[in-house]
Amino acid sequence: MPSLPPLAIKYPRQMKLQRIYPVTVKWAEQEGFRTGGIRQVTLRLLMAGGQVLPGEQTLDAQADAQVTFYVTPLGVGWLREQRLEVLIRGRKVQEIPLSSKVTCHAWTKFFLLMVFVGPWLLGLMYAAGSGLISKVTTENIPEIAALDKISMQEKWQAAKIWAGDTYGTLWAKLWSANEEDPNLWGFVAVVAFLGLALLSAWWHRDVRRTKVSEKIPIPESDDDD
Repeated sequence: MPSLPPLAIKYPRQMKLQRIYPVTVKWAEQEGFRTGGIRQVTLRLLMAGGQVLPGEQTLDAQADAQVTFYVTPLGVGWLREQRLEVLIRGRKVQEIPLSSKVTCHAWTKFFLLMVFVGPWLLGLMYAAGSGLISKVTTENIPEIAALDKISMQEKWQAAKIWAGDTYGTLWAKLWSANEEDPNLWGFVAVVAFLGLALLSAWWHRDVRRTKVSEKIPIPESDDDD
């Protein structure tokens, strides 16, 4: 069966919400280009969860021909039913599956915020001492009247004691070995959250991929029948 050269689709593999991204389609083979008597093909880009403009374009059967679609993601997550359809003489001759994910920088912003908030919270923990949670659970958390069974009341009391003991153990591990330099963990928190923010920014960065299709088959015309 006669065929056209394969297509090269350069598309965003990872995108951000509400930004505009180009999707370019061109012929993958430039040398020895053969059209098989076809002057142009119709391309239709489909992405559920993203706005595609224009939805359909015509690609000339020329070695240097290229078309560009523009995609605006409308939601976070993997786009569904994403594919490029190739039509010749009104017949769909090939579907090229694509895969794109829409992300955001929510975690990056959270870690950047914790760069400043984390040391402040650790400072409050150090100043309050190891008995903070025990004091809060004893003075500020009332008994639950609905727990009329003795066994439930005992479990509630045990939960408050466990929370206080766990916090006290954590406090002792953090500061008992660093009594001379109580701000050490604040510095560690800054470095840790800053590292996490940089890692999150890299992980959620924009990524582009190029996919090459198989050769485009040319269907027989009605006149040949």
